[in-house]
Amino acid sequence: MSERKKILILGNGFDLAHFLPTKYEHFITAMCAVERAPLSEPLSFDNIFHEFLVDGDSFLSKTKEMYKTEEVKIIVEDLKILKEKISSNGWFQYFKDYLDSGIDTWIDFENEIKIVLDIVCSVLEKNSDKNEIIDVKNYEG
Repeated sequence: MSERKKILILGNGFDLAHFLPTKYEHFITAMCAVERAPLSEPLSFDNIFHEFLVDGDSFLSKTKEMYKTEEVKIIVEDLKILKEKISSNGWFQYFKDYLDSGIDTWIDFENEIKIVLDIVCSVLEKNSDKNEIIDVKNYEG
């Protein structure tokens, strides 16, 4: 008689099933909170996700129920480093305005990156001999 072995495959959704705030909107919201945060005190979980929590977001309420979110803090030294990094991060600067524009998932985010990179490649091919600055958000090729 052959022995049957079982394997468990953990895939997309495992993190969300455990109420971990790993959605695209959580990430962008967190980075926007870092960008806005004063450098006078640590940034807490409640400060990062304040807008969701005030609106009664059940997902993040469950996160708070299940985990010690009161211990989640970005200390001032790390906050300063993060603020510097995101201020010069072109992708973050591009995407922070897209919270309410149909980019809801990481796949949407990846598809938008592909669109932007296609535009950049097209512009570079068309303008390889010119030194022009192109507004990618409003580019109509």
